[in-house]
Amino acid sequence: MSPMPTRVRFYLGTGSGRAELAKTIMDDLVARGFVNAHDWTQDLLPKDATIEERRRAADGCMEGMRRCDVLILALPIGRGGAFVEQGVALGSGKPVIVVSLDASLVYESPMVFLFTSGVERFTGPRAWQDAYEWLETFRSRISSDHEQDSRTTWG
Repeated sequence: MSPMPTRVRFYLGTGSGRAELAKTIMDDLVARGFVNAHDWTQDLLPKDATIEERRRAADGCMEGMRRCDVLILALPIGRGGAFVEQGVALGSGKPVIVVSLDASLVYESPMVFLFTSGVERFTGPRAWQDAYEWLETFRSRISSDHEQDSRTTWG
């Protein structure tokens, strides 16, 4: 009997103005067997949100970032909160994948951190298909690592 695949937890970052698309992508990833570490689309705030409401929303996102195994950035991202999420992921040693149907948003961007170690980029018409393939490979690698760890004996 083969072991169950590891449940890879993802966090999807994109512009809050793209919440409907983000929800569609999150639902698709969950249908593919991935786990959403935090659904920030449930915490969208009005412009007049209180400091406490903003703190709760930010804390929820930070907790999701702590729990995720991989960050997915779907460009365009809006005002830049997703780059904060990218910094948290990279600072925690987690991989980041950047996905954009428009390659110029990546390769003509002044954002140098799109090109740092630990960031994979997928652009053009196959961007999401390629990103899903990368995620499947990542899940297989993690599953293999977990299986190997479980066979290790100490003593």
